[in-house]
Amino acid sequence: MIHQEQRPDGQVAFFCKDNVVKESHVRMSRQRYSIVIFMLIFLLLPTAALAASDLVVSSFALNPASPAAATAFKIEVVIENKGADRAGSRFSTCSFEIYAYADGKKIGSKCDAFGLAGKSKDNYTINIPATAIATNGLKRVELFVDATAKVSESNENNNKVSRSVNFTRQGADLVVSRIWVSPSTPITKQATTVYVEVQNAGSTDVTSSFSVSVQVGTGSPVQLSVPSLASGAKRVLFTQTTQTTAGKKTITAKADSKTQIPELDDNNNSKSASFTWKDNLPDLEITKIAFSPTSPAAGATAKMTVTVKNNGVKSAGGLTNQFILRYSVDGKVSTDTKSFVFGLGAGSTGDKTFNVSIPTQGAHQIKVDVDPTNKIKETDENNNSKTATWTWSAALPDLDPISLVVNPGSPIVGSPSTFRVGIKNIGPSNASGSILVDFYLDGQKLGSKPFTNLSAGSVKFVDYSYTVTSTGAHKIKAVVNPSGSTPKELSTSNNTIEKSFTWGSVPRADLIVQSISVLPSPPQVQQSVKITATVKNQGSKGAPIGVPSFLVRFYVDGKQIGDSSQFTGLSAGSTTSFNKTITVNTPGPHTIRVEVDPTDKIVESDEKNNTKDLAVTWKDIPRPDLTVSSIVTTPTTVTTGSTASIGIAIRNLGITTTDNITVRLTIDGNQIKPDLTITGGLQEKKLKGLSYKYTATKAGAILVRVEVDPDKKITEADETNNTKEYTINVTQPTVDQDKDGVPASKDCDDNDKNVFPAYNGKPASPEICDGKDNNCDGTRDEGFDEDGDGVTICAADPDCDDKNKDVYPGAAELCNNKDDDCDGKVDEELKRSCQSACGNGNEVCVDGKWSSCDAPAPKTEECNGQDDDCNGVPDDGDLCQTGESCQAGVCVKVSPCSPACKDTETCVEGQCVPKDPCAGVSCSATQECVDGKCVDKPQEEKVTQVEAPANEPTETEQTTGNDAGNTTPDNGNTTPDNGNTTPDNGTTTPDNGTTTPDNGVAPSGGCGCQSQSNSPFSWLALLMLLGLFFQALRIRRTS
Repeated sequence: MIHQEQRPDGQVAFFCKDNVVKESHVRMSRQRYSIVIFMLIFLLLPTAALAASDLVVSSFALNPASPAAATAFKIEVVIENKGADRAGSRFSTCSFEIYAYADGKKIGSKCDAFGLAGKSKDNYTINIPATAIATNGLKRVELFVDATAKVSESNENNNKVSRSVNFTRQGADLVVSRIWVSPSTPITKQATTVYVEVQNAGSTDVTSSFSVSVQVGTGSPVQLSVPSLASGAKRVLFTQTTQTTAGKKTITAKADSKTQIPELDDNNNSKSASFTWKDNLPDLEITKIAFSPTSPAAGATAKMTVTVKNNGVKSAGGLTNQFILRYSVDGKVSTDTKSFVFGLGAGSTGDKTFNVSIPTQGAHQIKVDVDPTNKIKETDENNNSKTATWTWSAALPDLDPISLVVNPGSPIVGSPSTFRVGIKNIGPSNASGSILVDFYLDGQKLGSKPFTNLSAGSVKFVDYSYTVTSTGAHKIKAVVNPSGSTPKELSTSNNTIEKSFTWGSVPRADLIVQSISVLPSPPQVQQSVKITATVKNQGSKGAPIGVPSFLVRFYVDGKQIGDSSQFTGLSAGSTTSFNKTITVNTPGPHTIRVEVDPTDKIVESDEKNNTKDLAVTWKDIPRPDLTVSSIVTTPTTVTTGSTASIGIAIRNLGITTTDNITVRLTIDGNQIKPDLTITGGLQEKKLKGLSYKYTATKAGAILVRVEVDPDKKITEADETNNTKEYTINVTQPTVDQDKDGVPASKDCDDNDKNVFPAYNGKPASPEICDGKDNNCDGTRDEGFDEDGDGVTICAADPDCDDKNKDVYPGAAELCNNKDDDCDGKVDEELKRSCQSACGNGNEVCVDGKWSSCDAPAPKTEECNGQDDDCNGVPDDGDLCQTGESCQAGVCVKVSPCSPACKDTETCVEGQCVPKDPCAGVSCSATQECVDGKCVDKPQEEKVTQVEAPANEPTETEQTTGNDAGNTTPDNGNTTPDNGNTTPDNGTTTPDNGTTTPDNGVAPSGGCGCQSQSNSPFSWLALLMLLGLFFQALRIRRTS
């Protein structure tokens, strides 16, 4: 019996129930038709599962990595098929396409003609032409595999990848960056300098000369030459022009005007700028008329300020040629004029103010003329007038508080005071009705007082009485017509007046110590000194005469001196003096204090100003003051073995003469005996010199110490300043080999008497052109290197062009037709490397210019295995005749189907086979594709067994054995390079029941079972199975 079983992977497996080969005829029944149906499903299921390709762009790179704009480049792409099945066919003209985009624009594509096996990768190169990327900058580059959706994929959303790429184009780019003129306001008939700034905005240097044209107005262009210009560098050129007519003129400059330099952009070489030429004359213009107030009342006086500007290039007028400003109202010229006495400088402005009164209300036309008599010759005589409308309101009063006083003039707190304000109507109209005046004290409103009617030009006084309770300064303010509307005025900004007044208290005395003096001055210790104190009553009331009296006390350094002095009575404003005699024994500063009324017997307005201090310095008794003023050695430089004179100066700083003076000298710790003596002493403020001969016995620092009056025999004012020290630096004798007067230690060449620095007052040797550092300043032949390139004309290898800092021995030789390195040769055998797309070469310097590059040039691509056009891809393009393909450098014939296939057929390996009508058709889970259409799937009939001879074991017997159901999975391996599927052998091992699944056809042998039938249905089923097998194979190849 043939048994069928559903496998875990969804396919149907067939196997025999026993190992015995039966010779009996097995009949084909309905179960066999079921087997055929299951075999069909077995073949079709793997075919459907094969539509599982998944193309992705694994990676891509640009070659070169940073391509330049407007140049060809390559995009190298890695495409991966992540799916299990092959993407595309081996024999399709284009299985799938790869598109390249830049900022959304397609720039190239690549077609795959062989497909891509499942789970594999392949490399592709897309050649991008130079025209694809025209401009520099950041571009978004995107790669799109299967852009036309030729391949059915498991995931159609992962076919794109993109990234940003910066395209830069190499080359020079000459632009005119700036144009200006000097002077900035050009004058006709005078030379004007035109400046043009040219810049190389490109990325490479311009090494050859080019021209810059400059055209002023409609004049002829002037050609200026630029020898070279490095990348990013700027150069300023200039030319002069003289224009005879005034007005605006356009200056146009064009870089590389003769098109001598290849550039990145030839459309940005020009620049224009306009400038206005003026005649050498002034030009007066009224620029502004301002009114204050803007709406004055009729009959009032208002201000009109006129601003005049000299727009010309020359001063207008002056002391001997004054021009005026005049105005008119409604066509009537005013007699009021303003003169510009000192004229008006070029570009300057001047203001003049008129006082204007118009008697009628309404809008009035104001016209102002500058230089109406045409005294000043101007570039434009038609801009000297300006008009404006000034609206005047109806005539109104204008109340102005002109005065504010307080009565009495020296008010006292607690007594009534009267605040009087004087009010004047300065307007042209009468003020009628009741008018209020508000009064304020220190910002607080006290009340109001009214008055009635005030005719134009009249004055009225309004009083307000109030009692102030605190002393000191107080602010009184009066506001007239505080509402500003009763009556309505020309202006309310002048209705307030405010002043400060001081209120005094009840009259009292106020005693102070006005001054303190001493005699003699300055005082001396142990002398009698008279102290005089002057006391004043600065109060408003006299100190009472009689009892109680007040006291005056004297203090020195806080200690009271003697008894208090008494005094009875001192009228207001009066002074009196008190004396005290003291003796001070300690020299130096002392403080004298005098205090009046220390016991506060007198009631004063201020009890805190009764004391005064005076600092006085007492001199000591006259004494001498000896000091060592200075110590010097002669000569100043002392060497071992030489003798120097040590000079000592002793000064008496005191104010008395001394007796004989002893001076003690110690040298290097050794006291010199005997002591030196100044016989007869030293008068005050006098100086005495001593000397001592010293012979140096060793080198180094020698300490000299001098002490005057060491035994303190003379009493001095200051005993702390009697000593002074001095160090003698003793050196070894100097060597001067060349006898030029400069020791070897200071001389930079002690063997050449003409080489020495400045030393000890002697000037340095003058620098001459001899290759030596004559003045020892570290630089040779300074002054003989005019171009400052560090090589003089005096050197052994001298500068051959001392006016060109780029030319000197050792300089790099440039291709400029010059001898840059001063070797007597010009541009000697200079060459530089260059390259083309095909390889490297050289450029040679000829007559100061580089020759063309001799690198190999691209050629027409041929089928020879070579990259003839140097685009990185050999044998690319259509290189062979029709029907041939270039393979490994040889054109070989291809094998198309001949004759051509029908529309319903496709060419596979030179054979026309029918197209799969269901290719590309997708149906739902409950439908299947039949002849290119989706139809409902038929109900499957489960076939469990087919009849066999009666002596075969039953299905139950077979499946209960220990080897039941063991299945060896189909190896299903597919060779990816040819698309052929190797089916398994379908053999079954008879001893353990394990079945190796075959391609879905029930076995006819090999497993121990053999079915033979003479029924035509058996052959029909076999033919159907073979047809389906080839159909599945075709689908695999084309999918």
